[in-house]
Amino acid sequence: MIIKRIHIENFRNHFSSVLLPNKLINIIYGANGSGKTSILEAITIATIIKPFTNVVDSSLVNVNYQNYGIKIDFINHLNLDYSAEIKYDKFSKKVIKNSYEDNPRAKDIIGIVPVVFLSPDLKSITSGTPENRRDFIDRILSQSSKLYVEDLINFKKVIKQRNSILTNYKRNGIFDKDTFQVYTDLFIELSVKIIQRRSKFIMEFDPIFQKYYANITNHKENVSLEYLMNNKNELNDFDKNEIKNYMENKAKNLYVAELARGTTLFGPQKDEILIQLNQGNAREWASQGQHKSLLISLKLAEFDYLLNFTNETPIILLDDIFSELDDNRSQLVLDTIIEKQAQTFVTLTNPNLWKRDINIIKETKFFKVQNGEVTDGRND
Repeated sequence: MIIKRIHIENFRNHFSSVLLPNKLINIIYGANGSGKTSILEAITIATIIKPFTNVVDSSLVNVNYQNYGIKIDFINHLNLDYSAEIKYDKFSKKVIKNSYEDNPRAKDIIGIVPVVFLSPDLKSITSGTPENRRDFIDRILSQSSKLYVEDLINFKKVIKQRNSILTNYKRNGIFDKDTFQVYTDLFIELSVKIIQRRSKFIMEFDPIFQKYYANITNHKENVSLEYLMNNKNELNDFDKNEIKNYMENKAKNLYVAELARGTTLFGPQKDEILIQLNQGNAREWASQGQHKSLLISLKLAEFDYLLNFTNETPIILLDDIFSELDDNRSQLVLDTIIEKQAQTFVTLTNPNLWKRDINIIKETKFFKVQNGEVTDGRND
């Protein structure tokens, strides 16, 4: 996919900004707080319905207004046009336009335009909580499978209802056992689907991840990924029936404890994706430099995975990463961009970090952002 035109209104400090990007590399530069990252946030809202910064929509609205608008025009690998338009108004976000749907919903947008974003803030994927790693793979799977999106949405609804019943019992002593069993059965059914798909993803993704990490470290270190249910390695195989039996046993064994705690104590919302570095837990043992290498490897592997599963070249968003990386890691990212011929958006405070390479400049368009206003930055 390639973005042809971006139009954002009342979005953070942008009143009305229009960008006509290059099909390859686009440098967006300006001082901190000028509105660079806002452009990348707008792209992710139009592609995966959420900003990659994980902030609430109300905080994205320009302080002088009560709504924002995003309209982005794309062209796919078959040279067919696609447009997405999102409006947010008074705590409600709506998809106004999606070229592929007559009555578009938010979830319908996800996966049409694959996107890979990399920011220093995403270091939590390798160094943070299990939730950070689950969110990482859920976002990839959601972009590569409409069915997974449906299962994930339904799962969140079911666990919310199941937890509500448990909470009501803990607080008020009221318990509808039959209704609870209905939601438990649904919870297990959806959990099996999610766990099975996640575990399959890890098997497919791990070799790609290992390849990129080996390139960064010149094959001096070993890495691997492992899916752990309830933070433990309790299954030999992730067969559908094996997972179902495991979940049913958990439901029986934890029944009394869940009533006492007022919440669900098992399921895919408790699982971990273990990143192993030289047979150790990377979260605990990796150095700062190793964490950077792990994150870059995961993101480059994400690009390859989405390319293979969606048959569309993902758009790459790089938010101020070159100030964080050394020359070797920066060069690997640049080489991958050039090799894949992916449309890329890069935010920088200093455009000279990019302009030093004359060969790269020929493939680049520069945008200067100042106080939410976007101008041509080529001759700055």
